[in-house]
Amino acid sequence: MAEDSKPIEVHPGEHEPVDPNQRDENVSVLMPSPPDPQADKPTNHRQDEAKQSGKPLTLDFKWTTDLIAILALVISVFSVGFSYLTVVEMRETNRLTSENLVVSERPWLSAEMRVIQDLTFDGESGIGSLGVEVILHNSGKTPALNARVGQFFFAGYMDKTQTLLQQEISCGRFRSEWIDSRGDVIFPGDSHRIDEMSYLDKNQIEAALKHNLNVGYGSKITPSLITCIEYRSSLGVKHHQTRYFSIVGPRWRFGLTAPLDPVGIHKDTQLWRFIYGQYAD
Repeated sequence: MAEDSKPIEVHPGEHEPVDPNQRDENVSVLMPSPPDPQADKPTNHRQDEAKQSGKPLTLDFKWTTDLIAILALVISVFSVGFSYLTVVEMRETNRLTSENLVVSERPWLSAEMRVIQDLTFDGESGIGSLGVEVILHNSGKTPALNARVGQFFFAGYMDKTQTLLQQEISCGRFRSEWIDSRGDVIFPGDSHRIDEMSYLDKNQIEAALKHNLNVGYGSKITPSLITCIEYRSSLGVKHHQTRYFSIVGPRWRFGLTAPLDPVGIHKDTQLWRFIYGQYAD
C-alpha cells in the first residue's frame, strides 16, 4: 500500500438503506401546487370593478341601442320610399286603365260629305255660296253628345303648311264657341245628317284673286273647305274633334279640279278630300 493512501472512513449509518416512508426532518421538499382552473380564464374588469364596488353587474346596452335606432331609421326610410313608389305606380296604373277604358268605350264621329248645292256666285253681290250635306256616323261604343258641325270656306290657294295652320285656327275658334246646350246626340252605330251652307264674301274673293295672281294661278280662285266636327264623350267632360280639308270645284282632268272664275254657277261641283287634312282626337 502506498504512503499517500488513506483508509476510507466509514461512519455508522451513512451508507445504510433509506426507508422511503421515513421523512428527513432536515430536508424540505418543494412540490408544485395543483393548477388553478380559474387561472386561464380571461379577466373581466367590469366584474372585478363590480365586486370591488359592491354594485350589481349591469350590461352596457348603449351601443346596441344606437345600432338598433340606426337600423330602424334606415328601415323606415326604405319603407317610406317603397310606399311612395307603390302609390305612384298604382296611380299610373289607374290612369292608364282609365285612359284605355275611355279610348275603348268612347264615341268616334266621322263624316261623309256631298255637295247639295253647286258653287254659285251672285252677279249683284258677288257672294259665293255652297251647300254641303254632312252625314255623321258614330263608330264608337257610347253616345256622342252635343255633336255639331262647322265649315269654313276659303277662296285663295293654300299649301299643306298653310292648310294645317288655318285648320288649327278655324277649328280652335269653333271649339272656343262651344255651348253644352247645343248640338245633337248620336248613339253608337247611328248616323245623323246635318246640312251646312258656306259663303265667300266679296272681300275674300278679291283678296284671293290678288294672292293667286302672285303664286301663278292667274285671275282665278281656288276654293277650299275646312270642316270641323265637335262633340263630347258621355264618359267625361273632354271634347273631341274630327277635321277634314277639301278642295272645291268641278271635276277636271285625272279627277282633279282647276282654278275657276268667280262667276255664275259651277255645275257638278265636287269636294276633293285631302289626306293630310284629316284629323281626329
